Amino acid sequence: MNKNTINQLEIEDVLVKETYAKDATRVLFAIRAMKNYYTPKILERLIDIVNNENDTNKKLQAIYSLSTKPPIKVIEQTLIKQLFNKSEAIRSAAAKVLVEYGERNLSEMYQILNKNETPIETKKTIIWLIGRIGTKESSEFLKNLKEQVKAKDILEYINDALNNLRKKIVKISLEELMEHYRERYK
Repeated sequence: MNKNTINQLEIEDVLVKETYAKDATRVLFAIRAMKNYYTPKILERLIDIVNNENDTNKKLQAIYSLSTKPPIKVIEQTLIKQLFNKSEAIRSAAAKVLVEYGERNLSEMYQILNKNETPIETKKTIIWLIGRIGTKESSEFLKNLKEQVKAKDILEYINDALNNLRKKIVKISLEELMEHYRERYK
């Protein structure tokens, strides 16, 4: 290896070090660059930024960088925790990444929604999320929730989520039906 070649560990060290810089531009650049590396040290630093950073831009960039990583429980739990963040931008970013992970966390979403102490804004985000990744079971869950809820803004989110789920379920049913006929009439 020649002197000008930087190896993976050196890049990793530089990126992590740059996330502590005083210059916000350098920090954001380093966090953004971390999406290209999948190492324990990089993951650990990104998760630390998401969990502990007060700067919304840094936290958002870390969430986006985590979105390129394969879904593992520690990332999922970090993102679920962000659904409780006061910032709508943070909640939305975390929810969008969780959409990419699919149905894996639905039971946890149901549990969070059923807790009285869950903030309304978090409930709205989770209802939106369920509307994107939910199943037929999710539709039943939301119908039951709708009967219990009185808040008009939550009801709007539930109705939107149910409409999204109906479209998704119909699309899946049509695809299954088409596949059945393709197989039958080959």
